[in-house]
Amino acid sequence: MPVFGLNLIFYAVVTALLAYLISKGNADAFQSGSAALFKIKYDAAFAFLLYAVITVIFFLPCIPSINSAMIGDESDGFVYIWNMFWAKKVISSPGHSLYFTNYIFYPDGTTLLYNFYSFYNLALSLLFSGLLKYVTIYNILILQTFVLAGLGAFLLVRYITKDSFLSFVGGYIYAFNPSHYAHALCHINTASIQFIPFFVLFFLKAVRTNSRKDLVLAALFFFLTSLCCWYYLIYTAFFIFFYYCYAAFKEKKVFVFPHHMPPSLPQHFLFSAHCAASFPLPAAAWSSAFPGLAPNKS
Repeated sequence: MPVFGLNLIFYAVVTALLAYLISKGNADAFQSGSAALFKIKYDAAFAFLLYAVITVIFFLPCIPSINSAMIGDESDGFVYIWNMFWAKKVISSPGHSLYFTNYIFYPDGTTLLYNFYSFYNLALSLLFSGLLKYVTIYNILILQTFVLAGLGAFLLVRYITKDSFLSFVGGYIYAFNPSHYAHALCHINTASIQFIPFFVLFFLKAVRTNSRKDLVLAALFFFLTSLCCWYYLIYTAFFIFFYYCYAAFKEKKVFVFPHHMPPSLPQHFLFSAHCAASFPLPAAAWSSAFPGLAPNKS
C-alpha cells in the first residue's frame, strides 16, 4: 500500500480515537490532589519510555551506525557537525572567534555571523565532546528532540484535557509529525522543537494561577527555545502576543494586567529574550560598527 494510504488510515484512526475520547470525558479529573499528582507522574514516566521506544523504532536503521554515520542526508547536517568542531576550537584555542574563521576560504577567511548556530545544542556538544565523537553527539541530539518533544506535548495536553491516553496521542502527533521528521534529517536547529510545549504549559499555568514558580519556568523554557532556534523565539513571542489579544478580547479590555496575567510577566520574558539575544548581538554590533573588519580574525 502506498505511504500516503497508510498515513491516511493512521490519521483516520487517530481522529476516531480523539472523537471517542472527547465524547467519553475524563474519569480521573475528579481524583484527589495527591492521587492525581501521582497518576500524572506515573503516566508521564510511562509516556517518556514509550516515546523513547518509538524513537528507536523510527530510526532503527540508523542505530547500528550511530557512531559512524550522521542521521539524515548529505546536506546541511555537516554544517552543524562543523559548528560543534569550531565551537570546541574556539573554547580550547585562544585567539579564535565564534563569528569568524579562516579555516574556510583560507587565507582570507569568512564571517560566521550568519551561520546556523544552535547554542543549546552547541553547549551540549561541548559538554560531551571529550567523551563522544561529534557524529555520535549530533545523532543523540537529534534523537532526544523526539523524546522530549513528545513528553512536553504530553504534559501540555494532559494539563488541558486531564486524559492521559489523549495526551499520549497528542504528544505522538507533535513529536513525530512529518515536518519535525523532515527537519531532523538535515536541520538540528529547526528540529529542536522540544521546549516549545514546556514553555506553553508553564505560560498557561502562570497566567491561570499567577504562580511565580510557573512564570520563572515559562521564562526559562522561552530562553531554551530561543537558544535552540531563533525562529522559535519569534514564534513563541507571537504566541504570547496572540494570547494577550485573546485575553483582551475575552475581557473586553485593551489592558488586562494584572487581573488576567501576572504583573511581572513582561519583565521575565524581556529578561529571557535579552539573555538569549546576548549570544549573537555583540558580534552583530561589531559587524555593524566596523563592516570592513572581522571580529578576532585568526
